[in-house]
Amino acid sequence: MSQFTTTRSNIGDMSIEAGVVIDLTAATTSIFNTARTNGGQAVPMQPLITGNFPSNRAQPRFAGGSSRNMLIETATNDDIPSGWFKQIKKYEWACEDPRFNVLVNSNGSLEWSDDTDVIMTAPAGSIPLDERIICTAIVTDGGPGNSEYIVDLGSATGLVTLTFDAYTVPDIFTVEYNGTEVINTGYRGVSGTYDGVAVVVAGPGAGTASFTKSTASPSFCIVRVTAPFTGTAWTLNLSCPGGAAPPYTPSATGRNTFTATSTAYGNSLNGGTAFTRSVMYEGKEVETEIEMTSVALGGTFPFTQSTVTHWVETGNQFRCDISSAGVATISDHSQVIAIRPTVAGAEQYLDPTGSYDSTAYGRNTYNNGVDFSIAINMVVTPPLALYTYLKAAVTSGSITGVTGPFSAPTLPANTSGVKIIPISYSDGLGNVTQFSEGAFLWK
Repeated sequence: MSQFTTTRSNIGDMSIEAGVVIDLTAATTSIFNTARTNGGQAVPMQPLITGNFPSNRAQPRFAGGSSRNMLIETATNDDIPSGWFKQIKKYEWACEDPRFNVLVNSNGSLEWSDDTDVIMTAPAGSIPLDERIICTAIVTDGGPGNSEYIVDLGSATGLVTLTFDAYTVPDIFTVEYNGTEVINTGYRGVSGTYDGVAVVVAGPGAGTASFTKSTASPSFCIVRVTAPFTGTAWTLNLSCPGGAAPPYTPSATGRNTFTATSTAYGNSLNGGTAFTRSVMYEGKEVETEIEMTSVALGGTFPFTQSTVTHWVETGNQFRCDISSAGVATISDHSQVIAIRPTVAGAEQYLDPTGSYDSTAYGRNTYNNGVDFSIAINMVVTPPLALYTYLKAAVTSGSITGVTGPFSAPTLPANTSGVKIIPISYSDGLGNVTQFSEGAFLWK
């Protein structure tokens, strides 16, 4: 491929072929290469166009686009994380530099680490996280299937009250705190027969249940909803301990910037000086779509993403999930009907595509006891509406350094010391306009 050619993945991320910017203004021609100098590439590109590239070909550079990624533009030294961070697991991001990653801590904060220790942190609420909410937040769109939420309670202590409504079709609400189940409502709703199953409820759909949080830590609990029957709907809300205020204000969906702060170990990598970094998060605005095809199930079924590891069939009959171990399953409202085989070391934590083998329940329920397979394919998701570009540092008309590629909804303004070199533009509808290919000449 030509230098700076833009390709996109099936979830909307873009990659830019490495290239050079040639400065012809100085007495001696200078060449600035955008290829990574450490030769590493921890961020998987998954381009639509793949092949066997020459061994000496520089790795493409990641440029974001799917709305899942983070970027730190400021680069101080090679020991402090900078550049792009792509989501590779539900609560983990990988850096272009394979020495670094970002994890969501148990309290919801973010941690940038190397193999030795944590370098920077950002507080809980810096970015919106799937299935993680604060106390007092109301979940109103509950439907069939099993759901789980991590609820941040903060360090306050006191009575925590679960307010729920299962309406008519029975559901079960449970709360786990510090490894112990502290609330179990049993089936709530109206007794009757649902999907051929006779259910006797423990009480009406609407109700409350409480437990006492007596210690500052752990600062979170887990709320689970078991909703196995067709046509169900439910809501829930968990109060903060003792009527305290929520521990933080959650970040809204949409492109935003937050601050990461160095740790003592991070300071040691910066000559003993504390520092902060501005982190851009793309905003979690785009949902992927998949298609399930199976003769035994009767054709092709479209699914819409609910979280980065969970897709729901538009008819609300089936769901697809990927566990934290990378095991992908397809379920109906009752049980798992098919499982995607996994290969140790080649797990896919966010990509549900592939062939699934029927379980005993799936065979007996849908195909008269005969084995069958299910194919899951990804519907191509376009990148966000973004420009990709390089930044050239300029002194007295000559380039002194080139950074990027970066991406943003609009091109940054040129200044006397930094000039913007556009590469391509994604219109958000699947069309990518390439402004130029090959080396850039600065004259």
